[in-house]
Amino acid sequence: MLFRSGFCAGGLLAYEIARRLEAAGERVAALILLDTMNPHGGRHTGFAAWLRDHRGQLAERGILRYTSEKTGAVVNWLDRRKLDRRIAQGGDVWSKALAEERNPGFLELRFAGLRYHPGPFNGPVLLVRSALTGRQRPDFGWKPVVPNLDVLELKSPHLGFFVEPQVTRLAEAVSQYLRGAANAPMG
Repeated sequence: MLFRSGFCAGGLLAYEIARRLEAAGERVAALILLDTMNPHGGRHTGFAAWLRDHRGQLAERGILRYTSEKTGAVVNWLDRRKLDRRIAQGGDVWSKALAEERNPGFLELRFAGLRYHPGPFNGPVLLVRSALTGRQRPDFGWKPVVPNLDVLELKSPHLGFFVEPQVTRLAEAVSQYLRGAANAPMG
């Protein structure tokens, strides 16, 4: 009986391994994705949800703080888009962009993730995700390619999965899920 799991971008690798095992006729009893987003799954909800989210942020923070935060976010977004375009060009432009980046490993990982297009996987999948921010889809974009998806929210920031009490909560939830998957009839 095979189980696979991965955290963040590592979940994409676990997902692809599970897909290949399934295609080869192996039964993957469960795949656990820990805060892994589908890079091409339409992770965001529509405009109405975006508007509700921003109205709430404005009410919570007040006009000055909200405006200041959003101005910084726009600048970061524009910088990231410019960097994405440079990386997409490849060659020397790509090499220079990596050399200028403070965290080139993350940048390479992000770029690789954006180039990966997950195909369908029919086995059981548990997505353990952090608390939603903004207008993220609760399934992080996986439902179109994973018909047998369960989602569990761990009220924690992304890297908070690795500190107590989240480690214990995560271990209990995943253990319970795996016990159920191990007892499920083979199909």
